Amino acid sequence: MQDYRPWMGIERGGGGGSPGGVVWRKSTYTREGHCVEVADLGLVIGVRDSKAPGRPRLELDRAELRALAGRIKAGELDL
Repeated sequence: MQDYRPWMGIERGGGGGSPGGVVWRKSTYTREGHCVEVADLGLVIGVRDSKAPGRPRLELDRAELRALAGRIKAGELDL
């Protein structure tokens, strides 16, 4: 398996809609400012738009996030 480290750029909670103590990680594969961030929220993984961190976010369990990432990598979604 390839060493894959897509999430960097840590923001500790407090600002931009982040609850205290939450660590948001930004994708290193940012294109023209279009980027998402992820955070371990306990039972779920939070996914948010890096340009609008205070707006609503997706919350996916780990299996859902793996399935979504797989579909994105396979080119199954028009993103």
